[in-house]
Amino acid sequence: PCEYTNRNFVDLWHGIPLKRIGVSSLDVGGIKIDEIIAHNKPNKCVISSSKIDRLAMTAGFYPLTYKQVPITGLPRIDLIGMEESMLPIDLQDELNKLRNALAGRKLVLYAPTFRNAQAEAYYDFSKPELANYKQLLCSNNAVLGVREHMADSGKGYNDILSNVDCLNLSSDNYPNIEMLYRLADVLITDYSSCYIDYLSTRKPVISFAYDLESYMESERGLYYDIYDVFPGAICTDFDSMLVSLFDALNTGVKDVEKYERVRHMFFDFDDQLNSQRVAELVYNLG
Repeated sequence: PCEYTNRNFVDLWHGIPLKRIGVSSLDVGGIKIDEIIAHNKPNKCVISSSKIDRLAMTAGFYPLTYKQVPITGLPRIDLIGMEESMLPIDLQDELNKLRNALAGRKLVLYAPTFRNAQAEAYYDFSKPELANYKQLLCSNNAVLGVREHMADSGKGYNDILSNVDCLNLSSDNYPNIEMLYRLADVLITDYSSCYIDYLSTRKPVISFAYDLESYMESERGLYYDIYDVFPGAICTDFDSMLVSLFDALNTGVKDVEKYERVRHMFFDFDDQLNSQRVAELVYNLG
């Protein structure tokens, strides 16, 4: 039981938010806001990754104050950059399982975000588009791996993209997405903040933002202008996404200067000591 009176709760949350969260979301109000505030209030603090991230987390986790949002870095980021031999055995097993599935091919990781409309908001790939997708992947010795959002009840993209011989990289098969980041050569997402974690790999990111205008109007809203904080191609149609994928597989990161600027914006620490800083924070809470 969450006995807040006898324990100090430190909220690690599950990301560096691009989309607005908690009380700062555009699609919450009334009773829902009261519920969020009641949920946030007992926490001793919530961690953040950078000075910019600290402001976003403070906005989302009201009534916690700015002082209750320390910058420690996020423990799971350690799992992306640390030496493989230092990983827990179960995570090493996940990596080896994925290596076997890849069979020497490059991995294009597709990780779309959650949408309120769920399956109704999926991109409707045409048969010619799927054929072109498959051809590009095969000609570049690559395979598409699909990681559907944890809150997506439809779980339909693996079926939709089965014609391109995609790998099902669901949490049932690979519990820790950080292991997917380690082996992925390119990440394709849309508005998911998973791309921010992926920046620590220094590998290319693509936003397939086919519903950019409608998403901005009807969903939770973003903390930032996506064109300022997304360091890769932002593609609003399939053809431009395919061109960007070809470039990413063959030339890597295009705008290294912007990539590094965005990475430094979201990460104050460039080490694998985030877990240690959180442990010290917990210890010092007394």
